[in-house]
Amino acid sequence: MQLLSLIAASATLSIVASSPVKVNPGYVAVPIQVDRGATLGQSKETISMSVSRKEQLFLADLEIGSNGEHVTVAVDTGSEYLWVMDSNVECDVTNGDDCKEFGTFSSSDSKSFVKDEDRGEFQVSYLSGKKANGVWGNDDVSIAGSAPVHGFEFGVAQQASSKIGILGLNFPSDGSQGYSLPQKLHEQGIIPRNAYSVFLNSKQAGSGSIMFGAVDHGKYDGDLVTVPVQYDEEFPRVNVSARIDVNYQSNSVDSGKEVGYILDTGSTRSRLPGSYLDTLKQALGGSYDDQWKGISFDSCSKLDALIFYVNFYGKTITVPAKSLDYGTQGDRCLLQLNFNQDNDVFILGMDMLRSIYFLVDLDDREVQLAQARYGDDSKIEVFQSSGSQRLASSKKDVKVIATAAAVEEKTSAGAVIVNPIKAMIMGLLLACFI
Repeated sequence: MQLLSLIAASATLSIVASSPVKVNPGYVAVPIQVDRGATLGQSKETISMSVSRKEQLFLADLEIGSNGEHVTVAVDTGSEYLWVMDSNVECDVTNGDDCKEFGTFSSSDSKSFVKDEDRGEFQVSYLSGKKANGVWGNDDVSIAGSAPVHGFEFGVAQQASSKIGILGLNFPSDGSQGYSLPQKLHEQGIIPRNAYSVFLNSKQAGSGSIMFGAVDHGKYDGDLVTVPVQYDEEFPRVNVSARIDVNYQSNSVDSGKEVGYILDTGSTRSRLPGSYLDTLKQALGGSYDDQWKGISFDSCSKLDALIFYVNFYGKTITVPAKSLDYGTQGDRCLLQLNFNQDNDVFILGMDMLRSIYFLVDLDDREVQLAQARYGDDSKIEVFQSSGSQRLASSKKDVKVIATAAAVEEKTSAGAVIVNPIKAMIMGLLLACFI
């Protein structure tokens, strides 16, 4: 989800239900479950059962303050800090929605809360028109079930036109402020590295996970490729270079050009260069529906022959068109995608990220990614500690992880436990051969 100063888009939000957090030595795993329920902020009208203006987010449960108050927030790789609703927040939301629905935090009742007088007023605005303002402060924060992060900096909204607060996982513009959750988890020894991995899973599955401090080798095919982040000091974002090749009926109809894309779990739909709009209209024999933000054409069966190939530094990710958001509009089909004619900010949103398993290393400013693998396979591996120059790995381009098969053991309950002795020995052995 991009802030007002970054991109121009108008969107509403829909809700994603969260699940209990799995806590293990060295990492925190947060299951996510998709809920295509009511919209936030705009009309609930839809033109079919599967086409709407709704956007989907995934949620995490937090416990904040000395009283462990429960607050649910949307997890967003396109934002950089956490903000929550104050218990006395003034709600200014449409459709009668209640901005207290997902929990609030009473800063006055928490004995450990410290208001940050030096930072001034907390303010945030989004392109949808939603905004919040209040105060900055720090307190103990934990992702439900994990060890608390002490002295974590976040915003407390006293007025809000959004229905839910945000947990941002983007690069912090000022790491010294203490508002980056992965950074604080690392600094306090809860995870070994300032990094996390994201698996959104298929549209049909409706569930996925985000892991702080670990990777799941069972959730991707082939090798992970390391891609440098196009880092901007003024607006730090998880922005990587990629080229998208559009293929229709086994023929390339637009090979595209390499541009920077923001990996943004807070955007339901991707935002592609404007040139792709003409390509897709011609290939599908359709027109653009500005009201519903998509390409309208005669039959959804045409999507079977449409594939997007996303190329990152030689790694190609296959994104079938039917894995994106589409549905019927009367006797027409609508493929919902956003396009940017200004050629400045482009986004790979949740629709395309479902096909991509990716890791974000906030310290080294790198992303690792591969083709997502759907299913129940799971081989969880804790990240190597920060400062490792070369890490033992059977994956030829993996930088932040060790060989999963060599260092994991399964308990009788099926939980994965990393054996540090095996990891160290295997690392020394492999180092002799690579």
